Amino acid sequence: MSPAAALMLSMTFSLPLALLFYMAQLLGYKFRVRHLRLLSAEGISIKSPTCSIAIDSVKITFHIPRPISPYLITFDVKKYEYTDDKCRVSLEQLHAKIWFFPVLFRCTAGPWITVHMDGFGVRVYTSRKFPLWTAQLRDNVIYTFLNGETLRLHDINTKIDLNPLNPPEPSIPGETAEIFIDNEKEQAQEVAIQLSASQWHMLNPRRRLYTFGDLAIAYKRNWTEGHGSLCIIAKHSQWNKLPSILSMDRYCQLPVLR
Repeated sequence: MSPAAALMLSMTFSLPLALLFYMAQLLGYKFRVRHLRLLSAEGISIKSPTCSIAIDSVKITFHIPRPISPYLITFDVKKYEYTDDKCRVSLEQLHAKIWFFPVLFRCTAGPWITVHMDGFGVRVYTSRKFPLWTAQLRDNVIYTFLNGETLRLHDINTKIDLNPLNPPEPSIPGETAEIFIDNEKEQAQEVAIQLSASQWHMLNPRRRLYTFGDLAIAYKRNWTEGHGSLCIIAKHSQWNKLPSILSMDRYCQLPVLR
């Protein structure tokens, strides 16, 4: 590439980015990029009055599709962190591929993009104020637990711990009994539920397949103070949107040899 062409190409990308950064600063956003190339960037920092984003590196790579690797673009992100007043999201690494006719080359059963994430974590500060996307994720998982079909389950263990509860004093129906509790002797009324499972594969009626390699759930509720906590740790997990039955029949159909 000649120097003049390289200069024109760099100006084509630099001027819109400079204009975008200038408009964002007028709206209260602060951008910072330590190192910027044509298809990659390092040390990205975005701050606003309501949230902050930090990314160690972003890289986009174009690829010529081949029968053994028919993908067009790969997208890599390392050390992503998002923080606001509702939650904190962290991600060690993300690798995404955009496929070229994946069904034709038998790479996937229909999805045009495959995303692989390592070290993904979400911390929601309080259930009274949470992001909408976490509620949608929670509803989808609970819907799968209650209505889905378990295709595979290697092992599952449950444990429930109940602290001694203070039973109410017996009272005559129709009368109000006054109960006096010594706060110094009152014991915390808590319940703790633990669940662990391995190789749990579930398919819900919406054709969504959830695969958990190792799953650990711990729920703790304090009935005295009226609050609780929920912790979920999932390793080697996958989420796949399966095609419909008719699409699967077309996908599995073999060509007729003449």
